[in-house]
Amino acid sequence: MAERHAPPRPLRDGDSREVVAEVWKLQEEAERHADADRRTREMAVAAAEVGLDAAHLPLAEGLVRARVEERARREVERTRLLRAAVVGVGAVALLGAAAVALWPSSPVHEPWSTDFSAAAAEWQMEVSPGSAATLTWPTEAGHGTVATVAVGALAPMADGRFWVNLDTRAHPDWAGATRVSFATRGDVGEGLDQVRLFLETPTERWRGPPLPVTADWHTHVVDLINFERQEKRGSAWEVVSWAPPATVETVSFKLGWYVNDAGARGTVTLDDLRVE
Repeated sequence: MAERHAPPRPLRDGDSREVVAEVWKLQEEAERHADADRRTREMAVAAAEVGLDAAHLPLAEGLVRARVEERARREVERTRLLRAAVVGVGAVALLGAAAVALWPSSPVHEPWSTDFSAAAAEWQMEVSPGSAATLTWPTEAGHGTVATVAVGALAPMADGRFWVNLDTRAHPDWAGATRVSFATRGDVGEGLDQVRLFLETPTERWRGPPLPVTADWHTHVVDLINFERQEKRGSAWEVVSWAPPATVETVSFKLGWYVNDAGARGTVTLDDLRVE
């Protein structure tokens, strides 16, 4: 005798509303997947237009996603530490005198700056094969000697990278520093509209955020906590937990890959680098 199944229980009004809510969730999830697929296709087309192999896109997306998650994790951790610090303010106040006596103080940073007046002997430009740029040291009213980088071409190499860097190893100690500032001005309209400052050693570096270059002089002030810290693992740089720079070998203003798009042209003028 065939087994008989009871008919499904009719849904009540509340159950029906729950069904509709589940439909909304499923539809939103499908739309998110569709948007992700669309973005992947658009990136593949854009990569092909500049000669990049779209086969590398999934790995690149994974790396960027890992960096985003790491930054979010660091922000959550920083918020937790700040809350813990607020809770512990009373205890710190009571033990402050003892802490001063028992523990060495943090390094005291002496602020320093350069107005590029002697920069021709301290700064060098590095340009990747296929790209073109020149470095000059004009004098501007109200600024004195400034550094002007004129980029004629940003052309990707076989691996997709390209760079125009303005570097120096002639700088004081960064230990104890908390912020950096510098002024920029540029000829806008041809795509060369951002600059990034890197603090580098062969195995560790701090990567500053992209900063806009405008037609008029503008002074950027950036806390070092907003620099992304990276360590070199093999031939690749990986984002790691933040720590302040204690040793910096090269200070580098970057205008190429990861800052401006291939094909961008124009000039960027720099002045008044200051570290506090």
